[in-house]
This record gives sequence, structure tokens and C-alpha cells, in this order.
Amino acid sequence: MLKPMAKFRALLKGGNLLIHSDDLQRVVPSSFYVTAFVDAVSREAAQITALALVRQSRIYAAARNASDDPPRVAVETVEEIADWPDGTARPLTGFALYDEKG
Repeated sequence: MLKPMAKFRALLKGGNLLIHSDDLQRVVPSSFYVTAFVDAVSREAAQITALALVRQSRIYAAARNASDDPPRVAVETVEEIADWPDGTARPLTGFALYDEKG
């Protein structure tokens, strides 16, 4: 028998994301935080799904990293939630991008 899906909120942190800055006209090492809302059968499955979503995102795709130096992404927290927050975009919301050196 399959375990029913639960709702999870995961906070992920990324680093070593080399992004071109239009303002500075150069590639800037950046980091980010993002929240993922996912359906999963377990906390571990939620982590895997959240990581996959970030790696498929436009921000991750915009990285200028060499293939031997990819961006780093880690799950900081995962918690089961009763329901999706009202008015929140899913599955990824709240990308907060910042300069790693700033």
C-alpha cells in the first residue's frame, strides 16, 4: 500500500552561483535562499524533490559556472505543513539572491 502524500515546506540555500550582473557588467559570485513547497511521501523525498526543483529553475540555469565548478545547493530545513499558505506561489517562491562578497 502506498503512503499518502504530505505537504512540505523546504528552505534551501545556494552558493557559488556565478551570475552576470547587468549593473556591473561582469559575472558576480552570488548566493540565494528559496522556499520550496512540495508534495512528498516523506521528509527525505521532499528534500530530493526540492533540490531537483531548484536545479531546474531559471536562476540555476542562468549560472555561468564551469561544469567542474557547479553551484552548490543544500536543504537547510524541511517541515511538514497542514496546508499550502494562502497567496503563495508554488512550488518555488521567494528567491532572495545576494552577492556572496557583500
